[in-house]
Amino acid sequence: MGSSAQRVAFEPVINKGRGRMPGITFRPTGNHSNALVPLWSKGAGSELLGARVRGIDPGYRDHVKLNDGSYIDNTDVAAAVRAALERR
Repeated sequence: MGSSAQRVAFEPVINKGRGRMPGITFRPTGNHSNALVPLWSKGAGSELLGARVRGIDPGYRDHVKLNDGSYIDNTDVAAAVRAALERR
């Protein structure tokens, strides 16, 4: 975490004072990790995530080898959870 994330495993969050967002950066991009985050689901409603696949990243698939490279947008996670809850 932080501007030197490729060399330093962790940099502390910067306290910018009460009422202000703390200083934090992810990787060299400054404010976004731009990295896929693994997510698995199981049970009722899990198919709702699979239905929201936006594409396949072959680089992620080949490098990380956790899945076939399928990915969804982070906002789709909340939408899938909401849809699952509304089924009840």
